[in-house]
Amino acid sequence: MAFHSLVQRPSPRSKLVKLRMEQVQLVGSIQRNKSAMYNGGSHGAASYKTGPKMVWRWVLVCMALGSAAAVAICGLLAGYGDFVIRQQHPALFQAAPFVVPDEQFVSSSSSIAQHRQQQHCQGKRLYIYNLPRLFNLDILDRYCQNKTDYPEMCAKFVNSGMGFKLERVMEPLEAWYRTDQFSLDLLFHDRLKKYPCLTQDPETADLFYAPYYAGLDVTEFLFATEIQLRDKLTQRFLGWMMAQPSFVRLQGHKHLLLLGRIVWDFHRTEVLSNWGNSLLKNGDVENMTALILERDPEASEAHQMAVPYPTSFHPKTDAELKLWQEKVASSNRDLSLVSFAGSPRRNKSKGHVMYAYLRDNLFEQCDKSNLCTPLLCDEIDCQANPHLVTNLLLRSTFCLQPPGDSPTRKGVFDCLVAGTIPVFFTVHSAYNQYLWHLPKDGDSYSVLYDEDEVRDKGFDVMAALQQIPASKIKSMQETILHKIIPVILYDHIDRDPNKKTKDAIDVILDHLLVEGFQTYPDEAKLSASLTMETAAYTRHLRTGRVAIFCD
Repeated sequence: MAFHSLVQRPSPRSKLVKLRMEQVQLVGSIQRNKSAMYNGGSHGAASYKTGPKMVWRWVLVCMALGSAAAVAICGLLAGYGDFVIRQQHPALFQAAPFVVPDEQFVSSSSSIAQHRQQQHCQGKRLYIYNLPRLFNLDILDRYCQNKTDYPEMCAKFVNSGMGFKLERVMEPLEAWYRTDQFSLDLLFHDRLKKYPCLTQDPETADLFYAPYYAGLDVTEFLFATEIQLRDKLTQRFLGWMMAQPSFVRLQGHKHLLLLGRIVWDFHRTEVLSNWGNSLLKNGDVENMTALILERDPEASEAHQMAVPYPTSFHPKTDAELKLWQEKVASSNRDLSLVSFAGSPRRNKSKGHVMYAYLRDNLFEQCDKSNLCTPLLCDEIDCQANPHLVTNLLLRSTFCLQPPGDSPTRKGVFDCLVAGTIPVFFTVHSAYNQYLWHLPKDGDSYSVLYDEDEVRDKGFDVMAALQQIPASKIKSMQETILHKIIPVILYDHIDRDPNKKTKDAIDVILDHLLVEGFQTYPDEAKLSASLTMETAAYTRHLRTGRVAIFCD
């Protein structure tokens, strides 16, 4: 017996049913999907109509076999096969779960990725103004070409404002830098250049950023006696902005400024005319959102918000962040209960006099107590050696954070990054400042004592801290470790795009583009006030502000 006769051949009916099923899957599914797309989803009718068409296709196939009997039999089999399939496999005649909206759209994986990116960026598009370099890069050049009284600032601009790397001092090794507290202008700008939802079309933007390095500009002229010199570049900047259609159309709303110093450096008035410039007192910026290291507590949240001082830790990945959190959690805190890193204010005529006396009192208490370890930053350059400060903080439970020249301090964030509990003496040091980055409940991560009680009435800070229960201390440490450390950091300028944990800049953009979006007025209402916009622009032309920039 021939080998092929031993093989069980499928019956004509089974072959017909199998072929029929394959054709229904390929042809019927496409027909139903197209019907769903163009006819609003009438899947049942579309699938029903495919049956008679398929019968005639099989009849034509059978005619090729050359006999009328074959044609009749095939026709019956096709009809019966259709009936059997509908009874046994009803799912084949239901609409496919995924309806292709456009054949052209799925022609490549890149178009799918582009579509997903468009969906992700919906309502999150950022437009960065292409400012003349006069307002940013030329400011850096002034420092680096020895055209200012502060040539040492140039070294602080290295690595996009992160400064020079700390070599093999702290782990993770690649994440620690000598970052200056006033370098945020550059760091923020370079990070936003890599924001995934940038747009080149201002008409599609949801937020606008003007990268004017105002903090670095004002630093050079803080002590200048000529007010016009302090305001010169600010006036040019405002003139340039008033020539931008988007700025005029929105009257400054949805526009973002990053000012890498404290509010009082940009808040000069006629009464306080001996310090800073008047940028934030100018009516043309009153609708802009200013991100600043220390805000005016009376200012609107929509138009002025404090952001964390930059620290020396800049992780690239979630793994580096986790490694540091593990180090913080495992620290023994065995040196002393309290630490105090700072400088006494020997010249009481500078800054806030009452703050200076408070600091002196605290240094005196720390020196006399075996529960406190001081680090005098006027003897050791704490900013150039952040590892010395961090190691001190890792070995203590509390850190004293009195005001310095103003209520806020970079030391607050150095303290928190080390997992140490800050001790405040005024609500203006944090509670009404960093509303987007720190918990609303200040007691959940810090301690507050009244400055007047400490300075004038002999309040013993060390004894009071010693009375705090261990359970309360542990709770505050857990809050700092898990809820605060990740969101007060500024990630590395080249951070891993797959990093999932949000940093300080992510938190800022979330508030401005998602949560804070409702604080902005309706664009239709803004467009209705064209008369006001035209008058404002005419006023600037008349005062020569635009012409000042062009000369």
